[in-house]
Amino acid sequence: MAATRWAADPQFARDAFLLAGYLAEYLQFRRYSDDGVVVGRAAQGAARRAGDRKCEAEAWNRTGISLRDTGRVWEAIEAYRQAFFLYRAVGQERGAAQAACNIGYTLGDVGQFDDAIRALTDALGCFQRTGDLHSEAGVRTNLAVILRKCCRVQESVETVRRAIQLYRETGDRLRESRAWHGYGQALDAFGKPREAVDACLQALAVSEEFEDWHGCGKTLYVLGMIHERAGEPARARSSWLRAAEFYDRAGAVRDAALARRAARLTGSAEPAGKPTPASPPVGKTAPSTGSAGRGAARR
Repeated sequence: MAATRWAADPQFARDAFLLAGYLAEYLQFRRYSDDGVVVGRAAQGAARRAGDRKCEAEAWNRTGISLRDTGRVWEAIEAYRQAFFLYRAVGQERGAAQAACNIGYTLGDVGQFDDAIRALTDALGCFQRTGDLHSEAGVRTNLAVILRKCCRVQESVETVRRAIQLYRETGDRLRESRAWHGYGQALDAFGKPREAVDACLQALAVSEEFEDWHGCGKTLYVLGMIHERAGEPARARSSWLRAAEFYDRAGAVRDAALARRAARLTGSAEPAGKPTPASPPVGKTAPSTGSAGRGAARR
């Protein structure tokens, strides 16, 4: 991080930008989101000093990802829009589609589902035209989330199933696991809890292999919800407690507290009809860093 700040010196601007790009993936994976914002801002300044508008667009896009992960959703949307217009200005259609994908997914956070679907559909069309299968998978993973929130559940299932296939074809097992996570949620909403559990277990196994502790926590949280709705409170409680442990390992204090609260509610002798535990904490399944398939459904 200190090295990226050397971008203040023009002779280091290009190197500082490149370093920030490599560092962004690590910071996103380990959820050091505040650090990601700092590095992203430094990269923006470095790109401007180097006079490289394409690199500046990439820096805005990465900054948006970190802003969303810190909960600064509207700032993230504005950062993605800056990236979109800069990509367009230099004729980078694929980059503009990456930014559009991130705009669409983040608009879903604030309930603007129609606008979200339009942005994601436009991005999907671009990647299909250019044959970019990996980025198409990322868009499909994000689009499936929005479709599920809109109660277009069958479309959500079909969309994310295709994302799994594409990630398998392109050899990205980690992001394939995040698509499996989304597939589990879609199957549960479609009334297929057993298949949903199997999908989540697929996601969990790969997340553990890659030491994606936050991904493990998210998937276990969803598993708890599936078990709770299926009338299996003991399994639900066990899943939520395990989710809390993984969230602790990821440094996600608030998410861990939500998981433990869900476990307490399920373990208490409350009357029938008690409130359903909170929805899973927001996390990207996959807004992208370098392609629309990168990051998931905090991705």
